[in-house]
Amino acid sequence: MKAFRIGLIGAGGRGVSLAKNVSESGLGDVVAAYDPNPSYAKEWMRAAEYEIPLVDRDSLLSDPKLDGVIVGSPDHCHRQDAIDGLRAGKPVLCEKPMAISIADCDEMLRVQKETRQSLRIGFNLRFHPLYQKMQEIAASGKLGRITTVWIRHFVGFGGTYYFQDWHSRRALSTSLLLQKATHDFDVMHFVAGSYTRRLTALGRRSYYGGDRSNALTCPECEEKYTCPETNLDPAVPRNQCAFRQEVDVEDNESVLMELESGAIATYGQCHFSPDYHRSYVFIGTKGRMESFESMRRVEGWQRDNRVEVLYRQGVERETFHFDLTGSGHGGADLRMIRNWLLSIHEGRADTENPIAGRQSVAVGCLAAESLRTDNRWLTLPSVV
Repeated sequence: MKAFRIGLIGAGGRGVSLAKNVSESGLGDVVAAYDPNPSYAKEWMRAAEYEIPLVDRDSLLSDPKLDGVIVGSPDHCHRQDAIDGLRAGKPVLCEKPMAISIADCDEMLRVQKETRQSLRIGFNLRFHPLYQKMQEIAASGKLGRITTVWIRHFVGFGGTYYFQDWHSRRALSTSLLLQKATHDFDVMHFVAGSYTRRLTALGRRSYYGGDRSNALTCPECEEKYTCPETNLDPAVPRNQCAFRQEVDVEDNESVLMELESGAIATYGQCHFSPDYHRSYVFIGTKGRMESFESMRRVEGWQRDNRVEVLYRQGVERETFHFDLTGSGHGGADLRMIRNWLLSIHEGRADTENPIAGRQSVAVGCLAAESLRTDNRWLTLPSVV
């Protein structure tokens, strides 16, 4: 099999990380990258100790030697970047969320059908051993009919990851129920085997945002040594003030959903929790299973990664432990990249994946609309 030559649009932290995964896969390399902010891209490359030649956008898309394109640009750029890649005749792996509106996702799906190119959304958690096991258990019928889903997401690095750069502005991200929760909505759909039918939501800014200047950065702030949200790490070049005036996305949200299967699901996300981990519970008519992730930021509390299963008929408990020492979401990023590259080699497309991408965005967009208006119930529009 030949070594793949891949292009990258958007050479920020996530884009460079995925580019490294291409090299680590042993199947190829990212040989060219485009970013509208070259100096910012070079900062991330230096931090990752991974160099990619920077080129202009048109030459990257028109390069006949590229076997595929990774879109790692900011969320509001995904639609155009992915569409341009598809129309250039390239298989595209687009980082999640698929886009920042349902209409943008639907346009991407239309172009994918027109070009007959492969479009893949970067749902790396589908390649995470823990969540793959949960899907396997649910699909086996051991839990019976899934009736209930409870998801909690404790986002212990909310400031540095989401409120000190573009993520904290609605115009560029719509809501963190897309950027962050799109993973969780997709895992819910993936494990439960059903998409969301309708939903309602609550949410607000409970901590971040405020009256600070939009131009203020952590290194320039006179409170940089006392502020709990200070970021002075040169390896993470996100350092806008988390309490600046332009912050307009919520940091505390809850969503109530009814799935097409009839199951009832709840999702909660808090961006200023002391700990950083996810917790999923799936309850069926015969039993329930729960995931436990090792906690970051909190030492000595929850250290292992496991899935526990309990059954109504009997007192036994099944426990499945996972070694997730691999880099990039416990090695899920690398497995996702390998799967994508092999799909290019084999000429196969995952037709369900972009639909799943659209559906997770639809949940996030409608939940944001519900919580920002009168908390009304909203129904997901059908996929055209």
